[in-house]
Amino acid sequence: MTISEGFFLTTLYTTSIVIVGLVQGVLVKSFSLVIHFEDINSLQQLIEYNFRIINSFDIFHDDSSEIMKKLNERIENIYSDVSQLSVILKSKDLAYFERERDAKYYIEANFTNDEGRPLLHVVEECPISYFITYIVPLGSPYIKRINELIMEFSEAGLIEYWYSSMVENLIKGKTIHEHRVHFEKRRPFSMKDVEFSFFILYAGLTLSIIVFSLELSARYLKEKFLKITEQISIIW
Repeated sequence: MTISEGFFLTTLYTTSIVIVGLVQGVLVKSFSLVIHFEDINSLQQLIEYNFRIINSFDIFHDDSSEIMKKLNERIENIYSDVSQLSVILKSKDLAYFERERDAKYYIEANFTNDEGRPLLHVVEECPISYFITYIVPLGSPYIKRINELIMEFSEAGLIEYWYSSMVENLIKGKTIHEHRVHFEKRRPFSMKDVEFSFFILYAGLTLSIIVFSLELSARYLKEKFLKITEQISIIW
């Protein structure tokens, strides 16, 4: 091995090591770098991240706590023909107040990716609690019986069961409809769809036949040339 060859091989090895190190460094950085923020799970974090709030309910006006006052200052009235959840999905600094059950249902039914993961996050801390009531005429003779039935349904878990079943059936129905629409969009292949593939196959086979023929011709001419050369050598 000459000095120039050794220098060339040394340079080549060094360059290879540097390139491999750079590639590994980029891969390690790509896999170890956090490319998303942690989910917000408290109202204080919502304030710290400087989120704007779209809401049509005045739920913080009479609250004297400092957090609620700051939240009230961030409320904006944004009216749109589409769902408010669709609005905050397109923005990175918007939040929206919604009933927890309804929000989880809307997200699971309409705002999930292809893998079924939610595209929106529900904050664990709730700013306000309230009760849903049934309105009956004043002095109605059925108030006592209605209260008893509601209490029995609630203690037996029937209200929770009915709500969960309703949400589950709605989501299943929507999922089946989406799969059906997606299936209807599919259609079998026709000859026009695959004719280009056959053209490529035909061109490849033709080229292979030509190359094979040239190889046979070259071999035949080579053998013939060798025979002629041997005959000339014998004559001489």
